[in-house]
Amino acid sequence: MFEHEIKIAELTVQRAAVLTELVRAPEAWSKDYDAMFKADDTDLTIADLGSQALIISAIRHNFPDDTFIGEESADLLREDERLRTRVWEYIEKTRLDDESEVFLGRPTSPDDMMDCVDLGGNGMGGSGRVWVLDPIDGTKAYIQAGQYAVCLCLIVDGKVSAGVLACPNLVLKPGVLVDDSTANPESSGYIISVIKSQGVRLRPLGKTILQAHVELPQLERPKTVSQLRSITSLQSSTSDFEKRQTVEAKLGITTQTGNVFSVQMAYVAIALGGYSLMLRIPKKETHRGRVWDHAPGQLIFEEMGGKVTDLRGSDIDFSLGRGCDNNWGNVAAPQELHEQVIERVKAVMQRGSA
Repeated sequence: MFEHEIKIAELTVQRAAVLTELVRAPEAWSKDYDAMFKADDTDLTIADLGSQALIISAIRHNFPDDTFIGEESADLLREDERLRTRVWEYIEKTRLDDESEVFLGRPTSPDDMMDCVDLGGNGMGGSGRVWVLDPIDGTKAYIQAGQYAVCLCLIVDGKVSAGVLACPNLVLKPGVLVDDSTANPESSGYIISVIKSQGVRLRPLGKTILQAHVELPQLERPKTVSQLRSITSLQSSTSDFEKRQTVEAKLGITTQTGNVFSVQMAYVAIALGGYSLMLRIPKKETHRGRVWDHAPGQLIFEEMGGKVTDLRGSDIDFSLGRGCDNNWGNVAAPQELHEQVIERVKAVMQRGSA
């Protein structure tokens, strides 16, 4: 089940990654224009917009009755003719080989490009089949040549069923931790794919046809909570680092916390990159995560033997559209140790609210 969807999704994110790397090429990169800011002060580039348009056009072509949730909107494209022209130029020159392109639709005009972007930006989810995408998760890191991912997953009736991450700067070698310090823009990168209850597979990220894949075995995990190795985003403006450090101290963790800005790449790091714990404790109780920041990375980690809940120990609810409004924060740890981590988290949170 979902094998056809996964094949299309893999080709789709591979093509989108070709575009993101074209934009990042030294001869093309112009920081005065390609790096912008949205109304919420988060980073946005022409690669985010072009990637989202290519992804949605491909899925729309193959699954016309499905709906979308995407991070970006086409508002800036509609307001700025120069920006619109530049994004369209990149879309026109981004192609896989003919054998692969036949499976993928593409925007037919600048207007269609903007409509594709807005299919995601205006999407609210609901029941049935919903494709959730983040055209670049970790845009700030992307700008700085760090770890980033092109993300696409299929949610069916509120449950993450399948998903794909394209990770262009990812290096996987024994003894090499996956974080922003080990990102390598010169590497070929990888595609990581997952289907619920069918495991995780890995293939090199290419620029034409899909490369051969391998099925990933579950990795050996720490046996005690003190052996956990934590990773977080040290650049996050919404995280309570003091409480996270307190939890790690209560767990007996002494290794240095890793740093990766992209949430999806944090899931990759704890699934197969040498780390084993991700704690996201927001500063504000009103903070809620966005669905595109966690699916499909969460499913990849779960299929590799992990467990993910919010800070209260509740399952993450992906049925509410764009936001995970029923959940606060995230705890991702090996399944056998997750309950012990939650106990420490609750103790710290209760003390903090006393």
